[in-house]
Amino acid sequence: MSGYKLWRKEQGWAGFCRVDGNWCSLWNIGAPPRVKHLLWKICRGCLQPRVRLRQHRVSCPASCPFCDNPLEDIWHVLFGREDSMTAGRVAVMIEVIWKNRNNLIWNNESDNFSRLGLHALSSWHEWHLAQESVIRVNNQHASTSLSPPGVGMVKCNVDAGFNISRGTSNWGWCVRNHLGSFVVAGTSWDFGLFPILEMEALALKEAILNVIDLLFDHVIFESDCQRVTQAIQSNHNGISEFSYIISSIKSLLTSFPNFEVKFVKRQANSVAHTLAKVADSWTRRSLFYTNPPYIESLLINNMS
Repeated sequence: MSGYKLWRKEQGWAGFCRVDGNWCSLWNIGAPPRVKHLLWKICRGCLQPRVRLRQHRVSCPASCPFCDNPLEDIWHVLFGREDSMTAGRVAVMIEVIWKNRNNLIWNNESDNFSRLGLHALSSWHEWHLAQESVIRVNNQHASTSLSPPGVGMVKCNVDAGFNISRGTSNWGWCVRNHLGSFVVAGTSWDFGLFPILEMEALALKEAILNVIDLLFDHVIFESDCQRVTQAIQSNHNGISEFSYIISSIKSLLTSFPNFEVKFVKRQANSVAHTLAKVADSWTRRSLFYTNPPYIESLLINNMS
């Protein structure tokens, strides 16, 4: 034992700086020692960005030396200097790891980390493609014409969307008759950015429940999320949140045999998409018996 360790033991300081935790797991990960040491410093709060240095009375600017951001804290060092897409991919990976942990606790199921990485990348790309599609739809000056349902039937288009700045998940739906005329529409939203498949399935379920309350009988529901429509039309099973929503939708459809769910291209779903985009402009659940101003021009385009 070195003299320093012996002196610390005699002074009763042997465990003074010890922090409880399974630190062996960190040191055993498959990464270079310098990377593991960096992770250890992050976990222990030992990194010294300029904000922390100033807290320790070190005379230095508080701004970031790379981009002149007013405050260089840990978040800015790790995420703030990256482009939003890179930071987004990292954030999705963190969410997937956390959900995998919760799935093990509550459902006794978990995936290995190689599959988690692929799932995170796939989820991020799916979200990114959805955002690009939203931009394309918004930039279109004309929408695809509505294919009206048969006489005596109505068609209900549904969609989901995000409001990243407010951190909300939004849903919108719109019912039109066999002439393509507006009948009723609705929106809802909730705090939190849900996984996109769950959001699309929830949008459909929300629309079905509202249509039931409004006493419609023969209804064709259209969603631009093919994985949702395929899950409903297949023998999809599972214990995930998405599977639970799909199961509840199937139960509703069994009780109402005149309801039908179909896939529609995104360009033909612009009315529902627009409603979902602006859903958090209204109360958490809103019904419209006259054309909301956001979709009036789209309805005219669809009928032309």
